[in-house]
Amino acid sequence: MIKRLIKLLSDGWGDELLRKSIVNLSIYAAVLSAFALLTTNNVVTSTPVRFAPARYQQLPEMAALDLEGQLRSKQPDIEKLVVFPDVPSVIVFRKGFEQDRIVRQADADEVRKLAAAGGLPVVEEASEAYTALTGRLSFYWWAGAFILLFWGLWLVFRRRDDGQTDSRFKVLWLGVEGGFVRANELILARRWAKHKFWLSAWIALATVYGGLAFSGALTNQQKMVLPKYIESATTSPEWQMRRYIEENPREIQRAVIARATTGKAVYLVIKTAKPVTTVSYDGDGEPTSSTASTLERKVLFTPDAAGERALAEFTAMLAARKIASKHADTEITANFFEKLTPAGATISVLLLSLLVVGGFAIGNNWSDWKEEAGPTASKRAVTAGGGKSVGKSDNGLVVIEDKDRKSFDDIHGQEEAVAIMRTTLRKIMHRDQYTAFHAPPPKGIMMYGDPGNGKTLLAKVIAGETGGAFFMRAGSDFVNKYVGVGADAVRNTVKAAKAAYLKTGKLSIIFIDEVDAIGKKRSSESEGGNREYEQTLNEILVQMDGIGSQGIVWVAATNRMDILDPALTRSGRFEVHIQVLKPDRKGRRAIFAGYLRKIRLAVTGNAGGLSIEEVREQILDICARRSYEFSGADIEFAVKEACTIAAERNFETVKEMTPEEIAKIAAITPEDVAFGIDKVRFGTLLTSRTRQPAEKLATAKHEIGHAAIPTIMGGDPVTFINIQMTSKSLGLMENVPEEDVLSWSKNRFLIKIVTLLAGRAAEEILAGEISTGASNDFERASQLARQMVGIYGMSEELGVASLPLDRHGFPVSNIGEALLGEFNSAWRKIVTECNEQARGLIE
Repeated sequence: MIKRLIKLLSDGWGDELLRKSIVNLSIYAAVLSAFALLTTNNVVTSTPVRFAPARYQQLPEMAALDLEGQLRSKQPDIEKLVVFPDVPSVIVFRKGFEQDRIVRQADADEVRKLAAAGGLPVVEEASEAYTALTGRLSFYWWAGAFILLFWGLWLVFRRRDDGQTDSRFKVLWLGVEGGFVRANELILARRWAKHKFWLSAWIALATVYGGLAFSGALTNQQKMVLPKYIESATTSPEWQMRRYIEENPREIQRAVIARATTGKAVYLVIKTAKPVTTVSYDGDGEPTSSTASTLERKVLFTPDAAGERALAEFTAMLAARKIASKHADTEITANFFEKLTPAGATISVLLLSLLVVGGFAIGNNWSDWKEEAGPTASKRAVTAGGGKSVGKSDNGLVVIEDKDRKSFDDIHGQEEAVAIMRTTLRKIMHRDQYTAFHAPPPKGIMMYGDPGNGKTLLAKVIAGETGGAFFMRAGSDFVNKYVGVGADAVRNTVKAAKAAYLKTGKLSIIFIDEVDAIGKKRSSESEGGNREYEQTLNEILVQMDGIGSQGIVWVAATNRMDILDPALTRSGRFEVHIQVLKPDRKGRRAIFAGYLRKIRLAVTGNAGGLSIEEVREQILDICARRSYEFSGADIEFAVKEACTIAAERNFETVKEMTPEEIAKIAAITPEDVAFGIDKVRFGTLLTSRTRQPAEKLATAKHEIGHAAIPTIMGGDPVTFINIQMTSKSLGLMENVPEEDVLSWSKNRFLIKIVTLLAGRAAEEILAGEISTGASNDFERASQLARQMVGIYGMSEELGVASLPLDRHGFPVSNIGEALLGEFNSAWRKIVTECNEQARGLIE
């Protein structure tokens, strides 16, 4: 055990950050100790302040000028004055009940002179020193204390290493929080939900405190208190009441002596010769005066031996003045808090504080704990530790199974995106190395691009490469008609991710798919829905900037990067932008190879004497070419359709076999793969629809018209022609380039438009009539022509001017009648010329 402790300390000292913290905090502790030593030795404090004795401090105040005026007028009710050699205070003793006064700022010399002129006695008493520390703090002490406070806060809350490392407070907080999480896991029985455990613990604590209270263990059951009539009487200082009794014993009607546990008191009923006016103030601060000749007063004595001696002396004085006195019966208090013993009061404060704080914590976390105890609680708990479950909870939180975690080897056709992702993950997982080069790790990764290209797959790659928990939320999960619900869902997700990080020490991934559902640019509108969107977005931004964001990697995906709020994509938030494009031909081939590698391939016939692997390579080349403009999802669907076709074809053959026997003969053919691609590209073949021979002939003439143009004009070679009905068309012609084309020339645009218009021209010239089958051709040709004119500057009329167009090629704003007319004339001219060219070629 000792060796392990020594090794732990030595390893800790080897950490540069910990070593710096120990040195800095040790220096701070030494300086703080020196400051405390200087304070206790009165080096940085002022000399004690002297003042009039404490017994006079309760007297009503009197102005110095009023005293001087009364001394000059020689008022007869002033009996004597008490002065102090080093304090400017004067005590004025006057005739009458409670007429003594204190003058705090008086001219002692002037008072002595006036008193001597009036023949008043002046008594000099010693002052008292104010020895409490708070009364002796000098300016230098306050300056030093402020510097030490600022230094301490700077050491605790400052981010270290030029802001790249968390503050000491955050490190301590995460450590304490992680300790509580671990303690909960060790304490909680697996069959006991967290909300039930903490509620039971709270009830047990309340029961223990209730038992102690009702058993009398915290109280003194014989605690005596003063009677109510004595307790409510006004308190007068002992010395003042003693002086008044000595001078006016006949005004004291009776005295009652009471001894209680809390103290002793003498209750006096006084009938003054001169009515006494008492001024009180109501709740509004308005003064109210009352005059009475019979008054109630009490003199209090401490419950210790000194108080008993003082009470005996006071009682003896009453007897000497022949004032009747009796002893009162004290009362046993029924108030629980009055009966508390010192130890009982301490225990009560501690336990009641725990009950209040615990009750508040249980109420605040009840819904979260109860949700964790639901049907998916065990799944989420295991996922937080290692991601070994899968499912979706009621709040939309999706977890990922280990077998669904991906690596970079599973990604094909996204070399640029993978390269950026590799660098980003290295920065996150090896932050110290990059921080040394002032390249801090990012907080968020934003992936954007057309749907189906692998954004979610890349997010799973992050989870697989880091090995941490993966929390997937859709942007629509945060959308709610009630304001604040979405923000609360964000907090719950972050809480779960943080707990997973503290438990495993591995990065937690929060993936928000379709983030544009809540991350759109904010507007000035104030409807409830907009407020909900903005609150949810603000909560995401706050959580990304919060002190608890360490250990969490935020990943988001969107198809519409252009509509996102700038606060979401700026530096410090989702600052890494990864565009996920459609794969090129090489990428498509790699994706097909990845899927077909797991599937057995069957070749019909002799296949020209080629081996299975050579046939596989040919199939991959054909698939890569024919899947032009396919996304990764399209390729996956095409392979699934090929497998479905093969399974349907062999259904009757294998239906009596066992799964092991089926697995030995299950295979697909190259024709199955071709049919799968055709279904994705052209739709489902409709064999149940009956078509007339004339319609088939018209479709054949239409499609052969399309096919003739690229052959004549040097366009992309024709790879497929079909005149059977599909879910997308009556017939179709496919021509794809040998290699992917990333930049279109004007001639390529014109060939494409002529090809689209040639189908209608072939119908009209060869069949002598026209049909409705060319409507989609016209739409696509017109759209291309509008793009040539409005976007790419390929017309003589508009030149290089650019117009904002929608996805159909129409202007999206008011561009003016003149400009709109030029735009329409230009693209119609292109379509008309291409149509004439198509007719000429067909003829």
